[in-house]
Amino acid sequence: MVEHRVRRGPEPECKRFSPVWADRLWGPHEPGDAARAKVYRQMAALVCQDCRFTPICLATSICNADQHGIVAGLPVRARRRVRRMAEAAGIEIVRGEQASVQRLSRWIYANPEVIATARAEENKRLRRELNTSNQRRLRDNKRTGDAVPVVSSPPESDGSGNQGRLFE
Repeated sequence: MVEHRVRRGPEPECKRFSPVWADRLWGPHEPGDAARAKVYRQMAALVCQDCRFTPICLATSICNADQHGIVAGLPVRARRRVRRMAEAAGIEIVRGEQASVQRLSRWIYANPEVIATARAEENKRLRRELNTSNQRRLRDNKRTGDAVPVVSSPPESDGSGNQGRLFE
């Protein structure tokens, strides 16, 4: 028996997901179940992490001023940080201009560390936010005398590269 395989052209990893799952992973997250939304964001980031189209997706999102969801494994704030780094490096970004997408994607391909830097800064910001929230709960607990649970921070990395990260 001869097995026939359908060859597809190169496509981003996210295109292999059904629209329902793509919306869950990369779309804007509805308020409500924060734990589930966090897992979806982490899953989206893992899918994007090894995708060869990440620089193009990121450049397109930045040049189109996309303000929702996860794109190229990064949330909106991290994408804004990449934009600021690119502008500081002299990359001209004009909203909606295809030439800007090409310039920015070439710059991201040449400087892949900007994605890791933006992701690390977002992790720091989320940790600060979590610590501030915990401090506020403790302070309120002391004032009212009520027992308010404190959300613990994740463990620090054990070298595997996966533990202790709030956002991947």
